[in-house]
Amino acid sequence: MSYMDRGPGLLCDPTKLLFEYKSIVSFLIPYSSSETSNLTPASSFEEEDINGFGRVARYAQGEDYHTVLRELLRKIVLALGLENTARFRLFSDSVPILERALASESELGFIGKSSMLIRPKVGTYTFLAELIWDVEIKGESTFQNKQQPKKQHTCGSCIKCQSYCPTNAIVADYVVDARKCISYLNIEKRGSFNEQERKALGSWIFGCDVCQEVCPFNKNTPEAVVFKNFNPTLGVGPLLSIENILNIKTDGEFKKKFANTALLRVKREGLIRNALAVSINQNNHKYLKIVKENLLTDSSLLVRTEAANYINYFTK
Repeated sequence: MSYMDRGPGLLCDPTKLLFEYKSIVSFLIPYSSSETSNLTPASSFEEEDINGFGRVARYAQGEDYHTVLRELLRKIVLALGLENTARFRLFSDSVPILERALASESELGFIGKSSMLIRPKVGTYTFLAELIWDVEIKGESTFQNKQQPKKQHTCGSCIKCQSYCPTNAIVADYVVDARKCISYLNIEKRGSFNEQERKALGSWIFGCDVCQEVCPFNKNTPEAVVFKNFNPTLGVGPLLSIENILNIKTDGEFKKKFANTALLRVKREGLIRNALAVSINQNNHKYLKIVKENLLTDSSLLVRTEAANYINYFTK
């Protein structure tokens, strides 16, 4: 992910993002909870039950969080009467700012061994967002108040996230090797998969939730109030039909189908690549006709390459 390669100044100096910076307000917004989701570990699902479908990570099942959160933060600035007087910028997973460190320093949670931010009674299914502005916030923050120390939450001896990760991407406490992470492979990686990468996907067509599904902090989350925008019924839901994806013939059709969802990130050719990889992993050869008729003549070299790989796999 070379686009993440930034100098320490941009990562740690807010004036690089807003010259007039005086303070940062961090936000934590739940998108799923134990009340709204089945938290059975992904490794316990029978693959035959979802044959013909690809699994979607929970954060991407509803409306696109980039749009939702920016609008939410803008409404907050507007409600404070500062939209026309304050200099500000809004971020949510849009620049390589150290969001988890900021959230941890703001006592929104602690960073767990999975490298995810964990807030007790809320869990890890949360988005982070930041408001950087030229407004000075007076008063001492609670984490600096030595007279009333906060209870320090930790993962303790739990290593479920490491044990259950299908690709062993969590190589040490608090350390994730992105090259092994399924979410990196099926979203950020460009080009074709090698055989090891393809197998690693399993049935995950967009993102992966395994390390979160097994986290004990996600088992009881009474304080996780989920915005209606992130309801899976308002987006793509937990499963995508592979056949429907393979029948998307143009980029325009793809953009229309997945408008206002996070799946736009992977683009049409990336989603088709993922769908074909998942099909092979599911030993599902019923799409040979579609692949031969449509995808071998596709305008995308990547799609044609993956189509040929799919055909070769089932006809060799």
